[in-house]
Amino acid sequence: MLELLCLVAMLVAVLAVLERNHHRTAQLSRTPFALDLELAGDADLRRHRAEQWSLARSQDADGARARHEVSTVALPQRRAHQARARWI
Repeated sequence: MLELLCLVAMLVAVLAVLERNHHRTAQLSRTPFALDLELAGDADLRRHRAEQWSLARSQDADGARARHEVSTVALPQRRAHQARARWI
């Protein structure tokens, strides 16, 4: 009977250690540190490319508007800024 009690106590102790380690490691990142940096770099590159694409699209739209402008008088500075802001 004493052997069974010792066995149960050891099992409870092992389970307690496993549970404690699980709670400590569950909050850590699942990706290795180097891979995490690589993913962050990829995200920066994607963000940069999206900004460049948006800027190029905005410039294309400004160029198309300028080509289709009927009047030879340039838009006032405020109106041009508003037009660019809509396309960004």
